[in-house]
Amino acid sequence: MSGKVLAGAVVGAVAGFAACWVAVVRDHDLAREQSVAAERATAEKLASAADAASKHETRASEAERKLRDASAALAAVQERLAAADAKLRDLESAAKPGPAPKPDGAKEARNPQAFSFPDRDEILGQVDWRIVGTSLAKMGPLCAKFAEELAKGGELPPEVVGELQRHNGPLVTQALRVMGKVPGTGANGAFTHPVFSVNALAAALDALGMPLTESQSASLLGIARRYAAEDAQRLAGYDERTFQLRKLVEEGSIRSRFLADALGALTNEQRDALRPAATRDRTSLDLWSSGIFWSQFARPVRLADREKLQSEFCRSLVTGLKLDEAGQARAEAVRASWAAALPADTLKRAEDPLSAMNMFPVAFVEEMAAAELALAERLAAELPLSGDALAAARRIQFVLVPLPAAGGDD
Repeated sequence: MSGKVLAGAVVGAVAGFAACWVAVVRDHDLAREQSVAAERATAEKLASAADAASKHETRASEAERKLRDASAALAAVQERLAAADAKLRDLESAAKPGPAPKPDGAKEARNPQAFSFPDRDEILGQVDWRIVGTSLAKMGPLCAKFAEELAKGGELPPEVVGELQRHNGPLVTQALRVMGKVPGTGANGAFTHPVFSVNALAAALDALGMPLTESQSASLLGIARRYAAEDAQRLAGYDERTFQLRKLVEEGSIRSRFLADALGALTNEQRDALRPAATRDRTSLDLWSSGIFWSQFARPVRLADREKLQSEFCRSLVTGLKLDEAGQARAEAVRASWAAALPADTLKRAEDPLSAMNMFPVAFVEEMAAAELALAERLAAELPLSGDALAAARRIQFVLVPLPAAGGDD
């Protein structure tokens, strides 16, 4: 082959290879461009998807946070609502008289407690109010028969005495359940406390078939709570220097005013059924006056005349003071001044058959209690008393009730 031909072949081959290379390079660049475009499109799609996912996640997180906040707010609202419901129930329970729950496992039906006092309900719930009501309903007429027979000087019918004892025993048992747990001096102090007495009154009227109306119940609850609060305030004001006689006078005053207001909320028929005329305002006989309270402390002292008020009456007060001769002389002057100030009819206030049997007019006992307190406090201040003598004067817990001596002699 000639050199020209060979050279031409080589040139042709190279040209063909070059053309082929160019084509390959072009195809490669095109493929690369397409790949880059595809990668870019994919990246954009991924970025868009990621952005969408991120936005979705953000919205989901925000929604979840809002849900948590809403749940917490709902829980707070529910808690406040539950507290409000509980407070409403407490207010309704405190404002509306209603029966207390019957004791668990009670073997017999009990007359329900008519009035609720949250700080005393646990104690009052131990009382069988059916027994209290029945006993009081039965004892009123029996006390009246007792008083009527005594007033006319007759002998007491044994059956009346027996019936009184039969009904009084269970009543005393119920009263002892609250003694020392409901404020009051002695068993009758707790018995006449407003929280016990108002429930006893409702129970007695139930037993008599004359139950309280709703308006009467509402009035009585307010009256009882007011006097119970006054009694608590009274007790809070005492200290070791307070004379026991002062405590009795003030306790008796609250009992007297409470019962007067409570009875004032009743009808005439209800009052007459509870308090027969023959027993009214007599210690030991009137079950609905402070006479039940004072019957624990009243002691008769029989005196022939007013002069004995200074000597024999006052001697009972100062005997336990153990005064020396000078102290006794000063006490004599105080006693004389005190006795001179007593009403002229003092010895005539209890000239009746009932008083002779230690069933005194309540008002007279209250007056003598106040007078005796004044004497004791004067003796303490003017002698003056100190140490054991002062402590003895402060402990005096009886009320001397002067009565005329039988037949006018000493």
